[in-house]
Amino acid sequence: MIDPPTAATAGRRFWSLRRDLEPLLGLALGRLESGGTLLVTQNRKGRPLGLDRVLERLADRAGRSVAGLEPAPPGPDFPGRGGFPEGDAFEGWLLQLD
Repeated sequence: MIDPPTAATAGRRFWSLRRDLEPLLGLALGRLESGGTLLVTQNRKGRPLGLDRVLERLADRAGRSVAGLEPAPPGPDFPGRGGFPEGDAFEGWLLQLD
């Protein structure tokens, strides 16, 4: 399961979703065994990132065959509240490799 922050700092290092997500997902796909499943989620302000397209592109680049890719929406305990748009930006995908 990968659920990275949008941005984070640790000492002099800075995590940026835009810069660091694809390399992180590429590493995860490289370690995922055939038949393995990866859950990737992201919750940030703004439109969804299109994680499904990113996962498909990375799997293709790695020569990995996708057996399944399906939405993984938030569960009933995920905060959703009128007047709280930050809670609406959740995006989740469940990827399974052949």
